Amino acid sequence: MTPPYKIIMRSHPDRDDLVEQIKPLLPEDSMCSRDSAREGGRVNFIRAMTMAEGDACLHLEDDIILCRDFIDNVNRVVEYRPGTVIQFFSRRSADIDIGSRYESGRTFLGALCFFLPCGMSRDLLNHWPAWKDKDKHFDAVDLFVADYLKSQKLKYWIEIPCLVQHRQVVSVVDSRRSKYRQTSTFLGE
Repeated sequence: MTPPYKIIMRSHPDRDDLVEQIKPLLPEDSMCSRDSAREGGRVNFIRAMTMAEGDACLHLEDDIILCRDFIDNVNRVVEYRPGTVIQFFSRRSADIDIGSRYESGRTFLGALCFFLPCGMSRDLLNHWPAWKDKDKHFDAVDLFVADYLKSQKLKYWIEIPCLVQHRQVVSVVDSRRSKYRQTSTFLGE
């Protein structure tokens, strides 16, 4: 079944092998927003938001492992909360203590896999010029989304267990980051 939203995976040219592992698990009409080594994550996210147009969209990064029946699981959550920003990856202590929950938009962290309802990718694109930290945090997609949500006084939903896991790979944004940034609540383990 084709989901009622677009799926866009942001990828880096050094990760074609990861993209090739994920693409067969997604619907055929899923799109890939390619980065170039010179552009960086910021330009790639702007491209992905432009590709989403005014449609609802599931935004993915290329360094993830999907849970079994990923699309069915995403559809289940989106169907229940179609007008809500939904985060499908989290590494917070509240994940175990509380589970699925709403959080203040200013706390949005991580851009591995998240859903934006209709019109929100376009709204984010329009918010880009207003983000005061865009030159300070060049590749921080999550901080940009957090700034937008905070400016609109919006909350977002964190789905637990997480539907994606972060792969143990070196970051293309900052190679000094630990590659051990996995969640303990992944549905696939």
